[in-house]
Amino acid sequence: MIYDYLDHLSAGEFDHPEDIDPNVLIRLELMRQISGEAIVPTSDFRPGDDDSTHGDPDHDGDGDGIDIRCHASRPRWRLIEAALRVGFKRVGVYDRHLHLDIGTEEDGFDQEVMWMGESR
Repeated sequence: MIYDYLDHLSAGEFDHPEDIDPNVLIRLELMRQISGEAIVPTSDFRPGDDDSTHGDPDHDGDGDGIDIRCHASRPRWRLIEAALRVGFKRVGVYDRHLHLDIGTEEDGFDQEVMWMGESR
C-alpha cells in the first residue's frame, strides 16, 4: 500500500484511504516536506459525489480532491506555495481549510484556477 512509503501521512488520517488517487497522496507528502507545515485532512473521497473531484468524476476508482486544515495566514501561504510547486492545478482557499485537486479538463475541471470560499 502506498501509505507504507509516505513519511508524514497514514491511512488512518483519511475517511476513505483506499479511494484517494495515489498522485494526490504523493503531492501531499511533498507539500509537507517543502512547506514544513502539517497536512491534516478534513475531507477526502466522498462516495457518490461524481460531480466533484472529491468523488470519482473520471471513473478511475480514485478521488482526485482533498481538503486540508488551514486556519492561519502564514501556514496558508506556505501550503499554497508548496501545492503549486508540486503540481496541484486547482486550489480553493477557505477560512479554515484548503481544497486541492488534480481534476482534469477532460473531466470538466478548469486548470490553473484558485477560488475563495467559507468553510462549512
